Amino acid sequence: MKICFLVELPYGKIQWADGLDGAMQILEKDHEVCYHLDGLRHGHKPDLLMCWGGTLSKTYLEGMDYSGEKALFFAGGSRNNLEELRQWDIIYFENEIHTIEAQKMGLANCMTAFGTNTQIFYPMKQPKMFDVIYPGAFGLWKRKDLFAQAVKGLKALSLGNIQHHEMQCWDVCVENGVAVAMDIPQWQ
Repeated sequence: MKICFLVELPYGKIQWADGLDGAMQILEKDHEVCYHLDGLRHGHKPDLLMCWGGTLSKTYLEGMDYSGEKALFFAGGSRNNLEELRQWDIIYFENEIHTIEAQKMGLANCMTAFGTNTQIFYPMKQPKMFDVIYPGAFGLWKRKDLFAQAVKGLKALSLGNIQHHEMQCWDVCVENGVAVAMDIPQWQ
């Protein structure tokens, strides 16, 4: 099977080493997989188009224009546009809450399918610097405001890709005493 995977990674695959990357490496063993890190299909007509992006991303829009089989790795945005979301053959949400919510709204073509790359993230014996760490983009859909409120009084760290159009997500952490860091490359 020919699979084309679309995602917007401006710094290349070097910044991507999570559970989804691990799953794609497994698929590469039995299938021909090409990656387009600019979110565009470039005329390819694969057997399956896989798109990882939010509803406002180039990746999502490119997938919407594709008439063949397509899968969406949902990375944020409205889930109320049911007719549009039904155009995807399958939608993968990053948590069970969103999956259940979508199913209750009548979206049957969805499941939970994100994970953690346990070859990089695993228990280690080392001094504890923080009580809690929240990795994830500084975007509204990650609810950094709830995290900042929930960890008041704890040694907390939040790190991730900065969404420059949603700086309030970074600001709310700083204002509530949460240590912050930009996206850290995931070297293997």
